[in-house]
Amino acid sequence: MPDPKQIAIVDDDQDLCDLLSSILCAYECRTFTDPKKFLKTIETEKFDLLITDLTMPGISGIAVTQKFRTHFPNTPIIVVSGFVDTLAISQLMLHNVFTVIEKPLDAKYLMTQVQNALSERQDIRRYHQGNLRHLAEKSSTNHKII
Repeated sequence: MPDPKQIAIVDDDQDLCDLLSSILCAYECRTFTDPKKFLKTIETEKFDLLITDLTMPGISGIAVTQKFRTHFPNTPIIVVSGFVDTLAISQLMLHNVFTVIEKPLDAKYLMTQVQNALSERQDIRRYHQGNLRHLAEKSSTNHKII
């Protein structure tokens, strides 16, 4: 039996880290409430998937994804957030984020997205990149500039 996939969960909310870790109990999860500590960890440890919050004190999820990409250019990233705007989505697309999941989280949906992200199927990854573009377009039409 192969080793379980290694998932890094980065969120300043310890309760959410614990919840995500329990939902994803089939995987080996490491939680980080301090994004800067996580960024030091990736210098010596490898992860198969990153799940990160978008808005955290001290460093944004966008900065976390950007620095993570320098070490792991092909590792999937899932971003979770209570609010995602057009600018954030476009920046996340630049870092080839697999998908963005809006809070509140649905456990079954999260598990499906994690399984898809860890899948080797490129068609699923292309599908989710299309979903990010759709979310960006939807977000830009919901915010009118006055």
